[in-house]
Amino acid sequence: MLLLVYGFTVYSIFLLIRVGELHDLHSYEALALSLVGPFSKKLSSILIVTFCWGVAVMYVVVMGDFIKPLLTARHLHRYVGRRLGMILFWTCVMGPLSLLRQVNSLQYASIVGSAATLLLAAALVLHTINSNPTLHHIPLVRWDSNSLGSLSTFVFSYCCQPVAFSIYSEMKDASVRRMSLCAGISMLTCTVLYVVTGFFGVAAFGDETKPNVLSNFADHLDKPYVQLAFFGMAITVTMAFPITIFPTRESVVLALGYTEESPAPPLLSSGIGGVLAFLALLTSLFVPNIRVLFDILGGVCGGSLSFLLPGLFAIRSELWTRERVGLTHVVGAWATFILGVGICALGTYNSFYTNVIAGSA
Repeated sequence: MLLLVYGFTVYSIFLLIRVGELHDLHSYEALALSLVGPFSKKLSSILIVTFCWGVAVMYVVVMGDFIKPLLTARHLHRYVGRRLGMILFWTCVMGPLSLLRQVNSLQYASIVGSAATLLLAAALVLHTINSNPTLHHIPLVRWDSNSLGSLSTFVFSYCCQPVAFSIYSEMKDASVRRMSLCAGISMLTCTVLYVVTGFFGVAAFGDETKPNVLSNFADHLDKPYVQLAFFGMAITVTMAFPITIFPTRESVVLALGYTEESPAPPLLSSGIGGVLAFLALLTSLFVPNIRVLFDILGGVCGGSLSFLLPGLFAIRSELWTRERVGLTHVVGAWATFILGVGICALGTYNSFYTNVIAGSA
């Protein structure tokens, strides 16, 4: 399933860039407007904003998962609960960062994030080796509601299509082939990390593995490599939070009628960022765990942005024909579109079933 999402992610990026080159269109929204219509442009904009803001909510939830075991380790959990800890950390750190107008000071967040993910993978490997688990209890194949739900998580983890054109515009010697190669290598790196963390996480914790695997390390904070993994991921989440607020803020600013030629006043821009960050905090206080966000963001927003709309753009293009691009790519566009429809339907069902039906049972 992971390889399926990997392959179609790379191919959907190819679809976006190739269709954009055929029509001389260089943004996600421009493709939506030109090839589908005004409604599609509004829908894609709403989905992108919802996805970015939803990720901001998820970061606050994840930070709560970090704070809780740290409070327990310091014997402060009797005085400061998880929610109060989230509010205090947001007020002192995450909230003020969201008021910044420029992202330049956070330009190395992706490097820090990659390093922190490597630290987490290394911590899982070390913990598994040290705990010497028996692997016979791990099923090689599972096919149940949790397995289907993991598809939304995979889609969320790979969703990068909305920023494909920004990367392409800054690429040296840009071409469709070069962009596809870049996407393939980048996504392959992510896949290797996901496989390593997934395998060793399950090997170490089995059926007790939680949606945020760092929560499983709560009782192992005495180990230096666990402390390092916690610290690295905490820094990553803190730096990534305002980066998800910025594009959402800019979308709101543009909706208010401001442009690059006539920018919004600094106070207004910072105020909008602060309000969005505060709403993310409020929402996160009532989200039980990140699995809920994976179902909604990955299944609905991710399925649409990653596969459904890129496939639809190619299908709607009068230049995407068998004579011009070949039968393989015509079929590939339809396959990408159908996969997107299926993921959206599955994500909606799984989110409703897991959080409404199963939760009330």
